[in-house]
Amino acid sequence: MKPLNIGINLAGLLPGVSGGIEFYIRNLLDALGKIDAENQYLLFTNRDNHHTFDSNNHNFKRILCNLSGYTKVRRVAWEQFFSPFTLKKYRLDLLHSPTYTWPVASKIPGVVSILDMLYYVYPEFIPQPKLSFLRVLVPWSARRCRKVLTISESSKRDIVRFLGISPEKVTVTPLALDRRLDIGRVPTEVEIEKVCSKFGIRRPYILNVGAVGNNKNPFALLDALEILHEKFSMNNLSLVISGNDYGAASGIWSRVAASGLRDFVCLPGYVPSEYLPALYAGALAYVSPSFFEGFGLTLLEAMAFGTPVVTSDRGSLPEVAGEAALFVNPDRPDQIADSVFQVATTPEIRKDLVDRGRQRVLEFSWERTARLTLEAYLEAVARPG
Repeated sequence: MKPLNIGINLAGLLPGVSGGIEFYIRNLLDALGKIDAENQYLLFTNRDNHHTFDSNNHNFKRILCNLSGYTKVRRVAWEQFFSPFTLKKYRLDLLHSPTYTWPVASKIPGVVSILDMLYYVYPEFIPQPKLSFLRVLVPWSARRCRKVLTISESSKRDIVRFLGISPEKVTVTPLALDRRLDIGRVPTEVEIEKVCSKFGIRRPYILNVGAVGNNKNPFALLDALEILHEKFSMNNLSLVISGNDYGAASGIWSRVAASGLRDFVCLPGYVPSEYLPALYAGALAYVSPSFFEGFGLTLLEAMAFGTPVVTSDRGSLPEVAGEAALFVNPDRPDQIADSVFQVATTPEIRKDLVDRGRQRVLEFSWERTARLTLEAYLEAVARPG
């Protein structure tokens, strides 16, 4: 089979803004570059991200599209109505769009990544303009493309259920740890103290990392912290919720102001990757009571740095954590508090979770993700249109 010309649509990606999608596509492209030296990859970038996708791989080439990722209406119009004319001249065998939507007017065989179905499962967590956009273009894109990629079996079930497409059309390509994280080295106590000092964190603390949004169930963490203070007399325990604000921060601070937790809650905002190892390693426990996650990568990050995990029994989280976490009902803050207390006071439980977590992390790799993705590309090209 002759080498393929594979286009990757990066027109909607904004550096430092696109969150999980950016993490996914950058690690995926890095891994594809390591396993595939035969096929040609054309990266269609915008003016804001073009300089960030420079590659040493001879088979990767950037194509600058004259648009900004910040002007969403123009970007969507370009992607849906004008990009087919741009793409046509490059004689692509396949176009992969990793950002949920695909230029449905294009005649090129297509692959689209749909990382989760939050907008269907919990539409109340999505702003109305974005919700309307997703409800029109995501189903349209999924049905038009030859393959759909997602990141967990849980998300696959949601895609099949809500979009009404065949399970055979959906390929699960699990995530793995960020290539920039040095998981082979345990942060020292000095490094942990420096990071805590930098972000104003009081020890001991329980930790939650990711977007500060309502789907992450942050108010259950506040309730659990109150229970830990009052019922279990863990009066010096703090709660750290790091990440960009996705609509929940003001509610958290309002709740904190009305309680006795003012000195025990820290929202440091986005924490750069170089500080994450020490942030995880310094935590008493990593606690994720999310209502919904497409994957739940932060569970693996916590496990990699020896932090015991307490997490929700919903969505993809049990799938990712395996037998390496304590599971709780996210609607039961008392269960969250009980599990944190177990981790804090029972050395056998803590050691077992840490050991299981370190083993669990080894089951995920970006090389595997890239190989599954490449197999999906080849299947899409071979499948009749």
